[in-house]
Amino acid sequence: MVGLDAQGFSASNVSRLKSELSNEYKDLQETLLDKDHKAYIWADGIYSGLQSEKDKLCVLVIIGLNGYGQKQFLAIADCKRESTQSWR
Repeated sequence: MVGLDAQGFSASNVSRLKSELSNEYKDLQETLLDKDHKAYIWADGIYSGLQSEKDKLCVLVIIGLNGYGQKQFLAIADCKRESTQSWR
């Protein structure tokens, strides 16, 4: 994620970062989306270069843009592929 030359990431640093990201993700999931109107909404499936046993890994992302031009993650979820079932 940070490149082959990354240094200074001890096991405790990685654990701390993982915990912080997990907390941010939980907060994102609990955010009420009706507090401001969205001028635009983008939905996309993003495939990484990583692969599971059979499939490339995919992340479904929905981003909203409010009237002030500020972008906000509205939803993010991992899945095996971008499909109707995954979006449900």
